[in-house]
Amino acid sequence: KSFSSFVAESLAMVRGQTEAEFAATGERLFGSDIAASIYPESRALVEAHRAKGHTLAVVSSATRAQVAPVARELGIEHVFCTELEVVDGLLTGKVVPPACYGQGKATAAERFASERGISLDESWFYTDSEEDLPLLLRVGRPRPINPSRRLQAIAAKRIWPVRSFSSRGLPSGTDLLRTSLTMGSVIPSFLLGLPAALLDGEPRQAVNLAATTWGELGTALAGIHVTVEGEEHLWSHRPAVFLFNHQSGIDPLILCK
Repeated sequence: KSFSSFVAESLAMVRGQTEAEFAATGERLFGSDIAASIYPESRALVEAHRAKGHTLAVVSSATRAQVAPVARELGIEHVFCTELEVVDGLLTGKVVPPACYGQGKATAAERFASERGISLDESWFYTDSEEDLPLLLRVGRPRPINPSRRLQAIAAKRIWPVRSFSSRGLPSGTDLLRTSLTMGSVIPSFLLGLPAALLDGEPRQAVNLAATTWGELGTALAGIHVTVEGEEHLWSHRPAVFLFNHQSGIDPLILCK
C-alpha cells in the first residue's frame, strides 16, 4: 500500500475534527504511549548536538499533532512534517501537498538549510527506515539507528555508521511485582473454570468463566483501570463477531476484561 493511500485512509477518520481536538489526541497519545518509548540514547544524542551549537530539526512523515509533542519533549524548535488541510477551522481529511515523505523530507531539509545558510554536506540525519533514503543520500553524515533489514543492507554497502539503541530504562520493583502477579494469576483463573466444565459439560462456559476471572483479577493485580466507551453496543445485537486490534502484550488481558 502506498504512503498516500495509507494517509488518505487514516485521515478519513479525523475529517471534521478541529485542529485543537486533533492536537489534544496527539498530546494524549504522547503522554500514554510515546514519551516512555523515547530511547535515553536518543535524548543524549540530541543533547550532544545541542552542546555543539548545532541547529536541531525534526523531519517526519507524521502530522504536526503527532510530532510536536516529541519535538517539545526533546527541546527541538524546528519541525517539518505532513501538514493537514484545514477549512473553516475543521480538518478536511486531506494533506497539504507535498507530504513530508521520501523525497518530500529531502526537499524540506534542503529548503530549511538554504534559508538558514546550513550545509547539508556537513549535516547529520538519523532514521531507522529505508524510506528516508533520499535524505540519507543528501546529507554528508547519514546515521541509521536501529535500521530495518533493508536499510541495514544499504548501510553496509555504503559503509554508513550504524548505531543500535536498546535501553529504555529498567522497570521498577513494583512494576516487576505487578507483572509477576498478573501472569501468575492465569493458571488459578483457568482452574476456576474446571468445575463449570465438569458440572455443565459445556467447555465454552468454562472458558468464558476463566477468561472473565483472569480479566478481573489480572487487571486488578496489574493496577490497570479499564474504561470502555460505547459498552452498550457489545450487547445490543447478537450473535456478533468482534475484531480486536492487537498492539501489545497486555492486550489479551484487556480483551478478557
